[in-house]
Amino acid sequence: MTTDHRPTLKELWDQLPAGSPPVEELVRNGRRRVRRARLLTGACAVVILALGIGTAATLAGRPDSDAGGPSTATPSALEVQPGQRLVGLGQSAVQVPDNWSLNAASCNVPIRNTAYFPWDQSCQRPEAEGVSSVALTAERPDASQPYRDSAAVGGDAVVETEMTCQGASPTCRQIFGIPSLHAYFSVSVAGDQAEATARGIRQSLTVLPSDFTSVPFVPGGSLPAVQDALEQAGLQVAVDHSSCPPTGNCESGVISTDPPAGTVVPRATSVTIQILG
Repeated sequence: MTTDHRPTLKELWDQLPAGSPPVEELVRNGRRRVRRARLLTGACAVVILALGIGTAATLAGRPDSDAGGPSTATPSALEVQPGQRLVGLGQSAVQVPDNWSLNAASCNVPIRNTAYFPWDQSCQRPEAEGVSSVALTAERPDASQPYRDSAAVGGDAVVETEMTCQGASPTCRQIFGIPSLHAYFSVSVAGDQAEATARGIRQSLTVLPSDFTSVPFVPGGSLPAVQDALEQAGLQVAVDHSSCPPTGNCESGVISTDPPAGTVVPRATSVTIQILG
């Protein structure tokens, strides 16, 4: 008969080494883990703080050069005020209510609230009542008015006329611009909030970042002239040819661009020239 010499469970238990638990070693290991966790938390906090400071500095732009004058910061597209949009000429722009039209004018007179480019036309029409507008022009308008120097914007000198408000409604007017950038804005705002709206447009004057520009306006331009102006502004060009309807009275040539002139866009944006004929 064979004897079973396999140890019983109780014998195996009795053979396990016994003694006091390694408390000191556990404490040392725990302290090391706590120190590592604290170091990791501190490093993460430093990174987050640095990112926050960098983001704030980017959004803040340059500080005002004159606390009493308009901001000299150059806002990015993200800094446009709610309910506003940028319209510009070259590298300068202002903010107008986003429900204003672009180039809704006839015979150099706005048809409705609009930002537009005036140019010589051979017709006459009375000025529309109660219409607000910003006329964008490369030449200083109404040179007979006295201009004064104002706070620089983006390092560029600014000139402006005094704001005048007349009438019961009233209507407020002011001209301002950046001579070095060949950009002037003639503002006329009608209504109960005329002065506040006109002042807001004036204070929004900015120099665009180098990676943004305004879609140029070429009055009555030929296709080559418009195409050249777009390319000079660093924009891509596409052409859309359309035919005049049989019952239409159309003149062949460039009729518009998409986006329209005055729209502020990133450089290399594709602009479509819409042409008849």
